[in-house]
Amino acid sequence: MAQKLSPPTGWRPATRMLTAILFDLWIKLDFALQLAARVTSSPDLNLTSFLSTSPQTIINPISYTIVNLIPFNQPVASAVAFVGLIYCLILSFFVVMVAYGAREASGVNRILGLKSLIIVRLTTSFLGYFFLSLFYSLLSLAFKLDFTRRYGHSGFFLFWMLNYFGMLSVGLALESLITIFTATWIPYFQMLWIIANVSVCVFPIEILPGIFHYGYATPFYNLSISIRSIAFGTKNTLGASFGILILWVAISSMTLPLLQWFATTELAATYAALILADDGIEITSDKILALTNAAGVELEPIWASLLAKALEGKNVKELLSNVGSGGGAPAAGAPAAAAGGAAAAEAPKEEEKEEEKEESDDDMGFGLFD
Repeated sequence: MAQKLSPPTGWRPATRMLTAILFDLWIKLDFALQLAARVTSSPDLNLTSFLSTSPQTIINPISYTIVNLIPFNQPVASAVAFVGLIYCLILSFFVVMVAYGAREASGVNRILGLKSLIIVRLTTSFLGYFFLSLFYSLLSLAFKLDFTRRYGHSGFFLFWMLNYFGMLSVGLALESLITIFTATWIPYFQMLWIIANVSVCVFPIEILPGIFHYGYATPFYNLSISIRSIAFGTKNTLGASFGILILWVAISSMTLPLLQWFATTELAATYAALILADDGIEITSDKILALTNAAGVELEPIWASLLAKALEGKNVKELLSNVGSGGGAPAAGAPAAAAGGAAAAEAPKEEEKEEEKEESDDDMGFGLFD
């Protein structure tokens, strides 16, 4: 009874591929040897004439033709499935930076309460990415990307929703972390965020080292395989991809309020310490808590105690007045600079007098060339 030969299923993809090729060569060789033995043992066949007319029958008795059932026949899809994902993250970064700058310039962070500020940040993010993802998706439609190959006319809507939740998943992560990183440090996280997502989309994760298996949970990987499913009709993974993207959105939506609460309480404690120092009152944890509670900010006692201990025995006013102060050298050089400025101011006056004298001489007819 013939036994089916196949590589072990537990092997790595690259090893399985090499093993499959070796199995194929071994089967071809074994079949060729068996066929040659039959031909030589058959009295009705002349091996010499047989090899001269059709040698491939003995040398290569088995052959196959590779047929690509799902060809890459939409080159424009490479923009949205690979390179375009970077632009999604860059656009999300711009939205985060613009919103952060607008809040700082308008003073919304100081005017609104904690709950209202969180609602504003989440609402602007969800609405902003909704329309931004629509315009981004329409751009792909303008380049005649076929969305109807597998899911019919609903393909474009699925593509739009994928981009929407994809932008939300990467954008809300930036929106949350900018609370503590601020605009100064968030670009560094942006670079790491791009590298972590892009590195698992260029090649299949199955043939990459095991360290890249984290890519199964990244937004870009799930966006890429789902977009390929829409554009080329590959395996349907939309359910799992949408689930992972929504999970990223949910995690960021929960971490943003926590980080905003931490930043608000930290700022309130700092203001309370400055108020006490300005009034000449000793900075203690109880007094910091009293001021923050009066302002409607719930501050954990541990943070008030840490701040009070950090400022214990220090003159806060002197610390603030010494920030950015320089030495006395610039002040000492001020008189010399003033004297130099006075001399420079007198020189034009003398020149103006001489010019006026020459002009008066010319008017009277006593020019130089008279």
